[in-house]
Amino acid sequence: MKNALALLFFFAFLLAFGAFNGVAWLASVSVGFLGSSLIIVASFYGYYKRVRQKLERGEIEADKFNDEDDDSEVLEREEDIKSFIATQKQKRKLLPSAHSFGSSFLPLRILSYAIFVIAFFMLKRHDLLEFAALFIGVGIGAFGAIITARRFYG
Repeated sequence: MKNALALLFFFAFLLAFGAFNGVAWLASVSVGFLGSSLIIVASFYGYYKRVRQKLERGEIEADKFNDEDDDSEVLEREEDIKSFIATQKQKRKLLPSAHSFGSSFLPLRILSYAIFVIAFFMLKRHDLLEFAALFIGVGIGAFGAIITARRFYG
């Protein structure tokens, strides 16, 4: 509830700020935010589907994603520190294994980039494009993804 209230306050601030700067600024921020958010959601969904497919095929073991290991027991024994570090490095290698050349061409991701580019050209065509506002909107979407990822992954 606290996060939703903070987000509502932030959007109210952007609307008030946009009222002083004009419709072009508000349209550019909106396109930047919605476009980057759409791209991020499509990327997350595509990677999620890719990992699920690898799990179903047996290319990745399901227990590799289990973070419920009791790390304190391992660290208590000094001789197991090297094996603990090796295990952690192995877990970190799983994330890049989900990325590949094929994951760059996910259909939803390509569609979201196409929508963002079309919206960009629509702003340009109607003389509503403000680059600073567009970058602020893209930055807000990227910052939101970082906050969300840190909340879920650590």
